[in-house]
Amino acid sequence: MGAGVGGLATAAGLSRSGWRVTVLERWPEVTVHGAALGLWPDAQRALAHLGLEEELRERSVPYRSATIRSATGRRLADLPLARIERRGGRPVVLLGRRTLMELLLAALGDVEIRTGAAIADPRQLADDCDLVVGADGLRSTVRSAVFPGPTGPRDAGFVAWRGWVAGEVAVHGETWGRRQVFGLTPMEPGRTNWYAAVAAPDADGDDWVALQARYATWPDPVPQVLARTDPERLLEHRVYDLAPPLPSYVRGRVVLLGDAAHGMTPALGQGACSALVDAVTLARLLGEHDVPAALAAYDRQRRPPTQRLVRRSARVARVMLAGRPAPVRDVLLRGVGSLV
Repeated sequence: MGAGVGGLATAAGLSRSGWRVTVLERWPEVTVHGAALGLWPDAQRALAHLGLEEELRERSVPYRSATIRSATGRRLADLPLARIERRGGRPVVLLGRRTLMELLLAALGDVEIRTGAAIADPRQLADDCDLVVGADGLRSTVRSAVFPGPTGPRDAGFVAWRGWVAGEVAVHGETWGRRQVFGLTPMEPGRTNWYAAVAAPDADGDDWVALQARYATWPDPVPQVLARTDPERLLEHRVYDLAPPLPSYVRGRVVLLGDAAHGMTPALGQGACSALVDAVTLARLLGEHDVPAALAAYDRQRRPPTQRLVRRSARVARVMLAGRPAPVRDVLLRGVGSLV
């Protein structure tokens, strides 16, 4: 269930393994819009497993250099992109979410997608299917119905905005101020992605004009990028992660992946990456084992690392948006690299 990144990748992977797959999407159409996504090496290898490596290479932008600055423009540190490339054997790449969704949709083959599919009780699906995959997001209907317990969305304590502008900028990375952050990355050739995060309740009630005013005195090119943004393309949302961690991602023939299993803050840029790795791992294991053995192996392989990422991402977000004086936060910054 769910036609997001994780759901489509799972459908493509299972279809390639010979499964007959139906994707159930509650919205009237598959949503392809969004800002840029950063794909780490393991996520790129997942897409390669789906036969999308060449298309990804053609439509993405390598991300090799980025700096963290203070709100006065002082350099604090470099993002550990070179270390990620050394460890992973390839650089992080950026591409628009629309582009990634188009690639995944093209990889589906004859998979059926039913939009506007409101499922009152996902447990009934398990009576008719060999497997039910809950890839239906942070507020997962599958998780609520099949995985009873206290796990659910937890307010991460900040509001985020995302947008993009035409053209490219010379400075990539993040600028950290008191309880607020602004980031700039490539998106695709000729476009720049930006994101802003402000600790709550500071941002409660902010509109577009107030957001621009927050960053008006920040170093270039932050104010210029905001001035060139079309507010009609702006995405704004309060950020949540998933807590407490689930004791298992599997119950019977129902399995969770992506945000439904381990929703995390965007501080490490690992949400879409983890969903892709989940999807390909699940499809691979189902091609090697019967369903119970495959699901047990999936839970062993994916639950510990993804739950660590949830914790680390929450910790990095707290550091980024700390209300401490800047010199103290600069010291805390030294620990961020060990979390990535």
